[in-house]
Amino acid sequence: MNKESTFCTHCQKDVHFVMTPTHHDGQANLPEGHEIVCLDFDEACEGGICPLSGLPPIFMGVRLGQSGEERAEPWTVVNAVCEECNMPTELKVLDQKRGLCSVCGSINRLVMIRLQDGSYVAGTGQQP
Repeated sequence: MNKESTFCTHCQKDVHFVMTPTHHDGQANLPEGHEIVCLDFDEACEGGICPLSGLPPIFMGVRLGQSGEERAEPWTVVNAVCEECNMPTELKVLDQKRGLCSVCGSINRLVMIRLQDGSYVAGTGQQP
């Protein structure tokens, strides 16, 4: 996918993005494609509406997490048991309340406690 950049009015900076490919083979289980994925999604995106997608920012975080594209900054990950697949896994931290399961791709509610050494202990709960 070709990386492009534009100015984000929410973040007040230039951001990089890609467009997911459009699928032409008619498979019902494939995503529609041709969605924008911001590679600069981070904590600064919280609140309001994403000017690139017109959706709440968490949607961009999920798109990025599931796309396999490299994020501008490495993901913060926590180890926890996913409430959807019940597997111990790494969760990509989307925001302070949600993480994306690296096994099944489901969104889990996170309760994170920061330890003195800067690491986190996390618990999960299924996203309603």
